[in-house]
Amino acid sequence: MASFVGANNRIFGRLQGNDGDIAEIETSDGWTVRARKSGPIAAGDHVEAFVRPEAATLERDASLLPQNQVRHLGVVQSLLFDGANSAVLLREDLTRFEFRVALPQTGRFADLKVGERVHFSFDPQRAICFAHDAGKPGSGTHSHG
Repeated sequence: MASFVGANNRIFGRLQGNDGDIAEIETSDGWTVRARKSGPIAAGDHVEAFVRPEAATLERDASLLPQNQVRHLGVVQSLLFDGANSAVLLREDLTRFEFRVALPQTGRFADLKVGERVHFSFDPQRAICFAHDAGKPGSGTHSHG
């Protein structure tokens, strides 16, 4: 469904390095995330990563997050209760980046409050990273930066 695409987290940055098919991406304000590479991308290239909200994991205790994933800290901005599509909008602690995480349907976070600090991570294999200009009409021109 079309509305789903808009709910993806879009992260713009530069490719810092590779770990096999996983790219390490740093945003302009210094947030580092990992995502699976799609297409040819070289270190230093501008990239954008897409992370689906349901690819992310939310925990109050960082030690409960998957051990093999980079852990991030965020503050709850808003709670979007919509049945199976319920989500929480976080602001990443250091960079204030807004990140959407799907809430599990177990109701485990039914008591989550705006302003609460939580930990989150996502599976880099379920996040995808493209060269920033790939496949966009008129992408040959750079009107920004």
